[in-house]
Amino acid sequence: MSPNQDEIEAKERKSRAEEVIEAQTRIYGSLYDKAAMYTNLVTALGYAGLFGLWSLTKEFLNKQDALVSAILLMLSIVSFVSFEVFKTAIVAHATRKRVNALFGGNDGQSHDLDAFVAKLQKVELENHRHELQMVKVWWIAWVIAVLSGLGAVVVLMAAFIRGLL
Repeated sequence: MSPNQDEIEAKERKSRAEEVIEAQTRIYGSLYDKAAMYTNLVTALGYAGLFGLWSLTKEFLNKQDALVSAILLMLSIVSFVSFEVFKTAIVAHATRKRVNALFGGNDGQSHDLDAFVAKLQKVELENHRHELQMVKVWWIAWVIAVLSGLGAVVVLMAAFIRGLL
């Protein structure tokens, strides 16, 4: 093989590898989005159930049970809402970067389609990577929200059972 042929094949391999990485990044980003929507729905239903349980058990709650369950519930809600605000900021930042890539100033490449597509792909890949990093933060916030929410449920259920007995 000639040196030019080797260079062409190396560029093709690199291009295919980049396409695979980009496709995988998009897939995992999409999976995260769907999982997050489902989790948010389940969490919202859980909070509704928790407030319903609170209204059913409030006559059986002593001051300590009420305070502990309220603190646990607040921790759960603050964790959940804080992450959602954080996620909104990340999404807004990503959207701004997309808009700048699409409609940003004239950088001398506005008529070069290949340069424009490369710039847009770079922004999209970077945004997808940030979204995947956000999964780590989401996991921590979700664990805190769920464990503290379940703790509040345990306190309320214990007070309810104590009241029935």
